[in-house]
Amino acid sequence: MNLAMNYNQRHNYYVKRTQDWLASHGFITQKVETNFSITVGDRQVYTKRDFWGADIAYRTDTCLGFIQLKTGANQVAGGAKQLTQDTAWPPDIGRYVVWWDKGTKIINGPNVAQVTDHYGPDYCSCHLPQEPVRYYTCNIEGPGCKRWTS
Repeated sequence: MNLAMNYNQRHNYYVKRTQDWLASHGFITQKVETNFSITVGDRQVYTKRDFWGADIAYRTDTCLGFIQLKTGANQVAGGAKQLTQDTAWPPDIGRYVVWWDKGTKIINGPNVAQVTDHYGPDYCSCHLPQEPVRYYTCNIEGPGCKRWTS
């Protein structure tokens, strides 16, 4: 990875890296964030919007899940909150926040945090191939997300 990349380039690099990792484990992936421009005065400003708080949707023939990708471990709680905004989720949909440590090879996979609506791991059918290192319980009526470990 080139250190001179701006935020969008770095984000796109890790989205592609995560999609390649998931594909190597048999998942079908789709980038679900949208890019669009708005006019401010006499110039165009480009922005991104996440679809239901996620950057990537993934599936197999039996399951569906969503991933919020972060560039560092210090942003994981915010990613968990993004995946819980606006609505409750069905229990069989996987929700994860993923981040890559520097120098991690695709074969070793990223760090994973599972987002749930209750304490305890979700027993959805669409688990990622990597065991979560963190869990976040988020209640849409509550003040935010609580971190816990198993």
